[in-house]
Amino acid sequence: MGLGTRKPFAAGSSAITPSDLTRPALTHSSLLSELSEADRSRALERFHVLRPCVEDGVWLAKLAREHELRLRTLQRWLHAYRQRGLIGLARKSRNDRGRRLVSAEFQQLIEGLALRRPPLSSAAVYREATATARAHGWPVPS
Repeated sequence: MGLGTRKPFAAGSSAITPSDLTRPALTHSSLLSELSEADRSRALERFHVLRPCVEDGVWLAKLAREHELRLRTLQRWLHAYRQRGLIGLARKSRNDRGRRLVSAEFQQLIEGLALRRPPLSSAAVYREATATARAHGWPVPS
């Protein structure tokens, strides 16, 4: 074995393990066919990056350098793959996508504060927006 590789089933290995072979059965909502083409493509691209680790025991650190990715990103991808298979490598959709958390009136207030001359600091904009939200009974931004 060359530098940066290890046996696939070595103790502490980042490669596939026997427990990977006993994944829970796929449910209807966890099928790749349920994903959009873009999400399926992204999952396959991520697996392409992980494949040398999964199949040949190549170290994740080596793959991170080769693909200019953070090691932690590859660790998360590998964990997701081991837990859920290829579906785990697809981007998860957000429940709040497209929803505004503040009213249009409150958004205009924040924009007005941010565009003041001389400009206010971000902290000052936050303090004033929070005070106004409390005074009007609006949800306070985080």
